[in-house]
Amino acid sequence: MPANAIRSIDLTIYGQQIDAPAFAIGETTQLNLTLQNPADRSAFDLTGATVTLDICDLDVYQLPAHPPLVSKVATIVGPATDGEVTVTIASADTLALAPKTYGLDVFVTDASGNKFQILPFAFVSLLPSSLSS
Repeated sequence: MPANAIRSIDLTIYGQQIDAPAFAIGETTQLNLTLQNPADRSAFDLTGATVTLDICDLDVYQLPAHPPLVSKVATIVGPATDGEVTVTIASADTLALAPKTYGLDVFVTDASGNKFQILPFAFVSLLPSSLSS
């Protein structure tokens, strides 16, 4: 990948655990998320909603431990009814983290303020790089 390129990773989320790919510490990464309703896999309507992605340490049961180490608000792409968002994880977001496996959560807060977890859980591995501390 060229030095000035941003890694782009596409994920479809529909209420079940997924394995997210790995990326290097300090690497700017754009996650393109397609959110779907768990019942029928139709596009998740994000009208008036906020989507948040959290990267967390893992607890003794290998579940995400909160508060998150990194928390990013997603940008809705196109019509909100398409359920598509992007989350950019900047280089600085991961520089202080160790190379290891972390937990990844995605939460939706609807227009009424109701918050729920659309991605129950995923593993994301941060790989060592020359930028690691």
